[in-house]
Amino acid sequence: MAKSKNIKTKTVKVKTGGDKKNAKIYRAVVIGCGRIGMLMELDPKRPKPATHTGAFFHNERTKLVGVADLDPEKLRQAEKMFPGVKGYTNAEEMIKVLKPDIVSIAAFHSAHYPMVMLAAKHKVPIIICEKPISDDFKEGREMIEACKLAGSKLVINHIRRFDPFLSEWAKKVQEGIVGEIQQVTAVYAIGLYHMGTHLIDLVRFYLGDIEWVSAFQNRKAHTAVPGDWCVDGVMSLKKGGRVVIQSINVKDYSTLELRILGTKGEVFVRDLGRVVEYTPASESRDYAGFNELHLTKQQRFHARDQVFFKGLANHAVEVLDGKTEVRSTGEDALKTLEILAALKRSGELDGQKVMV
Repeated sequence: MAKSKNIKTKTVKVKTGGDKKNAKIYRAVVIGCGRIGMLMELDPKRPKPATHTGAFFHNERTKLVGVADLDPEKLRQAEKMFPGVKGYTNAEEMIKVLKPDIVSIAAFHSAHYPMVMLAAKHKVPIIICEKPISDDFKEGREMIEACKLAGSKLVINHIRRFDPFLSEWAKKVQEGIVGEIQQVTAVYAIGLYHMGTHLIDLVRFYLGDIEWVSAFQNRKAHTAVPGDWCVDGVMSLKKGGRVVIQSINVKDYSTLELRILGTKGEVFVRDLGRVVEYTPASESRDYAGFNELHLTKQQRFHARDQVFFKGLANHAVEVLDGKTEVRSTGEDALKTLEILAALKRSGELDGQKVMV
C-alpha cells in the first residue's frame, strides 16, 4: 500500500465564554468499514453522521486520518467518500504510522478483543469500541485492565448515553420526576444481543442495576441477525420495581421503548429515543376521587438535533479535553453483558429465575 503522508496538527478558533482560543484537533482512525463503520452513511434517510467514519470526519474538533479493513474494495470506497483519509489492511500499521488520539473500533464483535488490546498496546488516549464489549467476560475484563494500565480511556458505544436529550431525561427520572418506580415496560426488536443490548443499557442508565431475571424465548419475534435470540420476561430492579421486557418482529417494524410508571406519573421514551412523553398524575376528568394520566401536546418532547454519532464524537472530544469522564465505560458494558447472558440462560431454562 502507498505510504501515508505525515499528518500535521492543525488548530481552529473556538469561542469559550466570549474569548477565542486555539483548540487542539484530535486525530481519529476507524477500524472496520462495514455498516456501522461506514456504509450506513450512504443511507439517504439516516440523519448524518450515521457511522463511526462520518462522526469523526465531520466533527470540527477531530480529523479522520485513517481507516482499516481487510477488504481493499471498502478501503477504496472510504478514500473516495472521505477525501484525505488513508486506507490500511493492517490496523497496527495504521496506528503506528498515524499515531491517532482516537481509535474507533467498528469491526465485527469477535474482533473487539484483539483490536482493543492492540490500541491499548500503543497507548491510544481514547479507544471507542462497538457494543457488545466482547462475547466473553474474561476477555472483557482483560480489555478493561489493559486500557487502565495503558492510561487509555475505554468507551463502549451504547450510543444513547451520548445524547443530551436522553441524558437530561435520565437525570429527571433519577431526581424523582415520576416518584417511586412502580412498573416499567421495555420493548425492542432485532435480537437480544443487538437492539436488546441498547435497551438493557438504557434501563441501567435510567433506573440502575438489575437483581434477577426470568425470561422465555419468543420464537415469533424473528431476529434479523442469525444466531441471536429474542426473549420476553421480567427483570427486578435493585432499587425496587420490575421491568417487563418484550420483543417484536423487526420484519414488521423496529422499535425501542422504555415506559416508566412511578407514583407521581409516567416518563415514556419512544420512537427509538427521539421522543419522550411526560405525564404527571392529575385529577381524573371523569371520576371523582381518582387520579389519571392525561397526556397533552405540551407534555410530548422531541429531540431537537438527535444525531447519536455526533454525540459520540463530541463526547470523545470532551473526554480528551478533560471536561468530562467516560459516560459508557467498559464496566457498564460488562454489566449489560451479564444481564443479557442471564436473560438468555433463563430462556434456555424456560423462565427459571437467574440472579445477576
